[in-house]
Amino acid sequence: MSSTPVSSPIKVSTPNAPAKATKATGEKKEKVVKEKVVKEKVVAEKKTEVKEVKEKKVAEKKEKKVAEKKAVEVAAVAVEAVVDTKEKKARAASLPAKYGKFIQYSYYLIRAINNAALEQNGAVLVDEDQFITAAHVFDNIANQQAFVASFLENKNIAKEMRTHLADKKKAEVVAAKTAAKAEKEAEKNAAKAAAKAEKDAAKAAAKPAKQPKETKSKAKKTKKAVEPDLVTSLVALANTSLAPTATAVASGNADNEEEELDVRVFMINAKEYLIDDNNNLYDSNTHAVIGIWNKETNTIIHA
Repeated sequence: MSSTPVSSPIKVSTPNAPAKATKATGEKKEKVVKEKVVKEKVVAEKKTEVKEVKEKKVAEKKEKKVAEKKAVEVAAVAVEAVVDTKEKKARAASLPAKYGKFIQYSYYLIRAINNAALEQNGAVLVDEDQFITAAHVFDNIANQQAFVASFLENKNIAKEMRTHLADKKKAEVVAAKTAAKAEKEAEKNAAKAAAKAEKDAAKAAAKPAKQPKETKSKAKKTKKAVEPDLVTSLVALANTSLAPTATAVASGNADNEEEELDVRVFMINAKEYLIDDNNNLYDSNTHAVIGIWNKETNTIIHA
């Protein structure tokens, strides 16, 4: 039996999509995206440019208005300064009311301040002539207007005033603290001084009193009659020698002969006396008998 040969089936492969077509599609998409970005950028730039143009126009318009306003003001001043030749008498240009009020206030301010100072203290506070010159009160119109304009155009004056006030308050606080500290220190020092004085006084009281220095000198004494109370006092002092004059009187010698006595200077309570060896006290000027010095009681037994 003959066998019929069997042929194997033929495989047919399906071709892939061309790679070039896929790549072209990607490039096309990328190109579209780039064009879109470029368009958006151009649109944004145009918007920015339009905005800048508008802002520039607005700024120019504002500047133009300001310039026109200034021109009008300058023109107004110029018009006011023009002399009317048709009038018989020339009419001088006057400062615009907007500026004139500030000049008038400057004059009022200095006068008000000085008048108040005169009433309170009898003297002016500020030199009026210097102030009036500095404030251009009687200056020409151009200088007056420029002076006032420098104030009107100053946008920082309010801030400067607030800063000045704040600095003043800070200085007051510092001054108050310094004064309080100084007062506290003074009280502390006063307490220390009082304690020291009290301590020194206690030490001085505890020490024995120093006896005054005695200086010997010669003095002449005039004998005179002794009062009865002196004799009574002398008799009452037992074992105490009588003064030479008192002895002379007690023995009946009542003459006025002068006698040399050995005495020395003796200080009692800062007052100068003369004392002899028997503790009899005499006046340092008249040499008259004053009494007897009691050493035990540190007192004078007066004649």
